[in-house]
Amino acid sequence: MRERIARTEARPGEAFDRNLATYLHEKYAHRPPRAIVVIGDPALNFILFHRPALFPGTPVVHVGIDKAYVQTLRPTQAQLLGVPVEYDFRGTVEQALHWHPGTRRLLVITGTSPRDRIWEARARAEFDDLADKPAMVEYLAGLSTEALKARLQGLGAGDLVFSPGYYRDGTGRDYSPRDAIAEIAAASPGAPVYGPFSAFIGTGIVGGRMPANRDMGRLAADAVNALFDGVAKEPGNTAYLRTGTMPARVQLPKLRRRPPGRRACAARSRRPSTPAG
Repeated sequence: MRERIARTEARPGEAFDRNLATYLHEKYAHRPPRAIVVIGDPALNFILFHRPALFPGTPVVHVGIDKAYVQTLRPTQAQLLGVPVEYDFRGTVEQALHWHPGTRRLLVITGTSPRDRIWEARARAEFDDLADKPAMVEYLAGLSTEALKARLQGLGAGDLVFSPGYYRDGTGRDYSPRDAIAEIAAASPGAPVYGPFSAFIGTGIVGGRMPANRDMGRLAADAVNALFDGVAKEPGNTAYLRTGTMPARVQLPKLRRRPPGRRACAARSRRPSTPAG
């Protein structure tokens, strides 16, 4: 049995969640799932809130959940399994600065949703003491997409852009981070754009240090198989597969000109915003 439901921060919250909970209750009342796989924070929050009423005792396998967020969950959450990931903001920028040694200004772009604010705070904390910190680090937080595009159009040599995308811009318009980063890359012909998520490959960014979706999927499958084999069925077992962390690795789209000494991974992409040279 497989159910694929899109739930993002950009969707209406309570109304959408109520309708989704009713749908799941009616569909699976007589045939509950043996395991639930959730991808991303919103899906995990939803299922943890509604699981007692919908699927009490059904194990949940999480995929693509940031390590810092997993550590905030109650340690008594029964049958919550998965390998947390570390989205490497700092490592991505350090790699980009290594490939663009002439960078004089780093622009960091975030939005206005609660998740966007968390990303902004994390970026400020991690970029404050970069070893090769550019002369200027500018945070473009909460601008309208149109105002942001106008700023990006004026960038040139010596500029570098980092963004995790955003869920909501300064006008309240909702986006998926992937759609937002595609707009950013398209509007920045004069400066390279980097990001921390592998879903961004193919949007026009140059690349980044990021966990691979395929690797996360394989580890989730291992967790589900362990459940079905009886390896991780003890009540209250939250340690299984929660002590490790998915490593980030350098990922790049196919570029006409690649960063020095690096091979590009086999991922399709539109023309990148600015290849390293």
